[in-house]
Parts: sequence; structure tokens; C-alpha cells
Amino acid sequence: GSATGLALLGSALPEIFGRILDKRPQVREACAEALAALYEARALPEVLEGEQLWQAPADLRWVPQLLCEAFHVFAQGRYGYSAQIEELIEQHLIGCSSLSADAPRRARALAAFCGAALAEERSAKGLALLLARKRDANAALRRYLRLRVAAGAPVLEFNRPAGNAAAQGTLQVQAQPQQQPENNCGETAMAAALALHELARTSPATEDRCGRPEALLVHLRAL
Repeated sequence: GSATGLALLGSALPEIFGRILDKRPQVREACAEALAALYEARALPEVLEGEQLWQAPADLRWVPQLLCEAFHVFAQGRYGYSAQIEELIEQHLIGCSSLSADAPRRARALAAFCGAALAEERSAKGLALLLARKRDANAALRRYLRLRVAAGAPVLEFNRPAGNAAAQGTLQVQAQPQQQPENNCGETAMAAALALHELARTSPATEDRCGRPEALLVHLRAL
């Protein structure tokens, strides 16, 4: 919207967009997308090009705060949609989708986003959770890729059961990480299963109550 419209409705917008925590998925999604679009249109250009370093505009700092709070609620409650929140933040609040935003400008946008999120306790929890999950997921993925490259073949493929029990077999390996390997293949499979367990713990695909994490594991085991 225009600057005039933003000034007119500014004080009411945080309450209106607080519906991002609504129990209805369609309302949550609409609020999240509108929040990201508002920040990208009215705040991001000032952050990328403005003279005031490392700070989001004061009248829109509540946008990063509300998105981070929503991320924390969605992830902890296993409501799903946290992956979409993360993507909206990256593309529209940090400027990853902007062709004019080079690395220094994106660094400014990231600093402004983090500064706003850290200013409130509830949003700070969401930011901490988002960054921790990124760190843990990246570490687990690196471990799994090292095993995969060293093996030169899918590291869990030799444990695949017959028929349609492939997903169940993968979950069984994951669910028994303490069993003792009898040989190098068993040791590799156990290490890969532990890496997959960590990936599943941090993946948004497994947090949705209606999701099917076994489908993700079937694809991962074939890599």
C-alpha cells in the first residue's frame, strides 16, 4: 500500500496481522504472505539503500518480530508451515529474491531483520529456534553426504526390506541407533541412520502433524 495508507493504518496493522496465529491454515498463510509483501515493499528498499545501517524502519520492525513469533509457534506446535515462513523471510525480508541485492546489501537486511527480532522476547525465541535448526540440519546433511561420498553408493540401500516395507525398514534403522554394528557396513549404516534421524528432527517435513516423514526418508535412503 501507499505511505499514506500505511500511516493511517499503521497502529492497527500489528493487531490485524496477529491473525497469523489463527487456527485456520488459510488465514495463517494469507497473513504471512501479506506481511512479507508489506515489508518487502515498504521497508526492504530503505534497509538496502538507506543511510541508517543495520536497522529496519521503526514503524515496521513488528513485521520480523511477528514472523519469528509465528515460526516458533508453528514449529513447537507441529502445525506445519514453518518452512514457508522461513522462505518468506529469506526471499522478502532479507532480499534473496532481489536482483539488486548483492551480498553486502543482504548482510544489511539480515542484520536489520535480526535486530528487530531480538528486540522482543517472543520473537527472539523464534529467531533462535530458526537459526539453531538451520545449524543442526546443515551439520547432519554434511555428515550424511560425507558417508555417501565415501561409500560411493546409497549407504542404507543394503538394508532395504522387500516389497512395500522400504519406508518401515528405514524407520526401524533410525529408531534403533544404539545397536552394535557387526562390520563396517553396519557401522556405516548406523552412522547414516543417525544422520537421517537428525535431519528428520530438524526438517519441517516431519513437524507437520499431517505430514508423511516416511516418504522423505524413502527418498533420502536412495540418494
